[in-house]
Amino acid sequence: MGRLLSGVVRYIAHYPIRTRGTFCGSLANADPASEWCLVAATLGARMVAKSARGTRTIAAADYFQGMMATALEPDELLAETRLPMPSPDTHFGFYEFNRRAGDFAMVMGLAAYRIEHGVIVDPRVGVGGVEAQPRRISEAEAALKGCAPASDVFRAAADIAAKTVEPIDNKPETAGYKRDLTRTAVQRALEAAEKSL
Repeated sequence: MGRLLSGVVRYIAHYPIRTRGTFCGSLANADPASEWCLVAATLGARMVAKSARGTRTIAAADYFQGMMATALEPDELLAETRLPMPSPDTHFGFYEFNRRAGDFAMVMGLAAYRIEHGVIVDPRVGVGGVEAQPRRISEAEAALKGCAPASDVFRAAADIAAKTVEPIDNKPETAGYKRDLTRTAVQRALEAAEKSL
């Protein structure tokens, strides 16, 4: 996990922001271009919300509910985030595209998987920055599962991810351009994962 987090953190904004912001603060803000939100969504984090009424745990799939919107109630505070601990043989890859270092990401791809008997198992593919919230792309994961890691397999999964996303409509970038960026981000994240161990 440390390898993944230390690899992702260097992409977050500029140094002063990285040293002042918090993991839970980023998740509470729920910006679609947040690296930590993508990590939480892709890895299946569980968020612990507290209020005077008590404590509840929210799965990442239920927590993110749109652009800068979460499942937190008005009286709740995000107190902690629990990331599942992956096995030591998990491959991780992350790729982010922005116009300048420190700018908000236009697209991010995060990939994680293990290899057993020469084929991919437990694949996770997440995309952030393109849609109103970060999320896993289950269709791309299905294309990877049971296949040997290879460029053509990664390309096929990236193509599926590009076709699956519903890009945010904010000019000047077109939906087609954002799908192209998604394809590139996912493929490069998968390629980075292959080289990560």
